[in-house]
Amino acid sequence: MRKEVQAIFLIGLFLLSPVALAHANVSIESTVGDSIDVVCSLTNLNQVVYDAAKADPVFNGSTIVQTIVQNLKSQNRTNVTHGFQLNTYDDSNRAISASFLLGGTDIITSTVNRTSLKRNIQVQTGWRKFQVNLTSTVSIDFATYFAEPVQNWQLADYADSTGTIHPSYYYETGEIQQVGRMSFRFILPSAATNVQAEGDTITYDVTLGFVDVLIGSPFPILAIIIIAVLIAFVYRRIR
Repeated sequence: MRKEVQAIFLIGLFLLSPVALAHANVSIESTVGDSIDVVCSLTNLNQVVYDAAKADPVFNGSTIVQTIVQNLKSQNRTNVTHGFQLNTYDDSNRAISASFLLGGTDIITSTVNRTSLKRNIQVQTGWRKFQVNLTSTVSIDFATYFAEPVQNWQLADYADSTGTIHPSYYYETGEIQQVGRMSFRFILPSAATNVQAEGDTITYDVTLGFVDVLIGSPFPILAIIIIAVLIAFVYRRIR
């Protein structure tokens, strides 16, 4: 009889797990480069929820990125590349971390200004509005929690693990019932300048590298022509 009571009690806790998720810390960091490296971390989860999520890992980098890709397809945005990196569990902190990559021209595009020798980068951030299951009974609706346009987020410096400073857009919710406190950060390259956001699009400039400048320069073509002329001249002299 005691075992039956314990079983009913555990089932009750599991069914109430959305409430028990409260006070967990949920953070997403998206590092922007040629693609976007995304890390989604949940810490201090309720023990019942953590155990359920670990036993049935429906929440991982693969399921998250597949959800995002499907959402984008429904918006006719199919030029998206993606990859699943890692899913980790930390029992001591009851923490789960899931990471993945996003790229493609429906995520990041760029234009080159040969006059200023700058490349202007445009980053689409609307993909962050998704809902994902943490367990078979608990879901997290990021679309609601991070609905605020990025242009209204805080533009602030961010120091990475090496101490390098990056411009970033940061948003943090207050305490949310059934979830806790949530945050999202877009980390831009340290060399980014003229950083701006309009709606959910972030733009910034980076200085063109030597190879980019060389490719866009007329000198390589001129050099090829000169070499071709010299080869033809030498060939005629040899004959």
